[in-house]
Amino acid sequence: MKYTDNPRKIYGRVDVIYSDTEISKDIRTDESGNSAISHPDEVFGAYLVPTIKGCTMDGNSTMDGSFQMMDDSVVLGWWSGTLSGKDGVFATAPWIEISFVKRPIISWVVLGDEKRQEYPVDFVLQYKRDGNIIYTDTVTANRQTQVRLTPQLEDITSIRLTISKWSKANACAKILKFYDRMMERYEGDAIEMFEVSEEMGAADGNYNIVSDTMTVNIFNKDRKFDKGYLRSLMILDRKLMPSIGIETNGVIKYQPLGTFYSEEWKIDQDSQWVKCSAVDRLMRLQKKTYVGFPLTENASLYDIATDIL
Repeated sequence: MKYTDNPRKIYGRVDVIYSDTEISKDIRTDESGNSAISHPDEVFGAYLVPTIKGCTMDGNSTMDGSFQMMDDSVVLGWWSGTLSGKDGVFATAPWIEISFVKRPIISWVVLGDEKRQEYPVDFVLQYKRDGNIIYTDTVTANRQTQVRLTPQLEDITSIRLTISKWSKANACAKILKFYDRMMERYEGDAIEMFEVSEEMGAADGNYNIVSDTMTVNIFNKDRKFDKGYLRSLMILDRKLMPSIGIETNGVIKYQPLGTFYSEEWKIDQDSQWVKCSAVDRLMRLQKKTYVGFPLTENASLYDIATDIL
C-alpha cells in the first residue's frame, strides 16, 4: 500500500435544517371549519400515524374491536367540519391553510389517516406569497394516503389545501400532516471544512456542564445563500447536524456529533464559501432569561428541567 492511498480517510457531512416544527415557531393554521374533535395545529408536527383508529358515527366504523373512542388527548390532525356526499364529493369544499415565515418550498406533504385508510382524492394546493397565489398544484383520482409534491418555489408565506372529494362517503376530511421540513445535506466538495469544539467543565467544579460549538464552511453554489432561494433563511437558530464517517468494505458509516443551532452567518461577496457558526442548546441558554416555573404542587426536578429546556 502506498502512502498516498490514505487508508484512514475521514468523511464529513453536515445536514442543515432550515425549517421544521421545532425552530419555526411562527407557524399557524386557518380552517374552513372543524369537527367536534379536531387538532389543526398537529398538521405541522412530526406525526405520521394517528394515535388511534378513531371511531365515528358516520357509518364508516364497525364494531370489530379495532376502532376506539376519541378525546382531545389523541393525535389525529385536522378533521373538517363538513361531510362528503354519497360519492365522496363535498358540497362545500373544506380547506386548511398554513402560514409561516417566507421560505422556499422544495417539497410538500399531504397525509391523510393511515389507520382508517382515508385520504383526499381530488384536491388543490395554492402556494401564496403575501396573500397572492403564485402557483397551483391540482391532484385528481389520488389513491394514496400520502402525497408528496415538488413545486420548487421561492419566498412562499402560506399554502392552502382545498379538498373537493374524499375517499369515503359521508365522512369529514382527515389530514394528519400538511407540512414538510426544509433540509439540505452538504458533503464532499460542498464542504470546505467543519470543526466541533467541546467546552469542558471548570477544574474547581463550579461549572460542570459540557457545551459544544461548531463552525462550517459551505459552498455557495449559484449564490443560493445570498441571492438564491436560501437568502431568507440565513437567520438565527437554523439546525445543524454534523457527522463524521469512515469507509468500511465500500460503505461509509457516519457517526453524528450532535445538534447545533446557527448563531452567525458570514457571506463574503468575494468568496464562494459561506461560514456558519453554531452552538448547542446549552450555549443558547446562556443568552436567555428564564422567567420561572409556574406554581405547581409535587413538581419534580425533571418537570422543571423540561420546562427550562
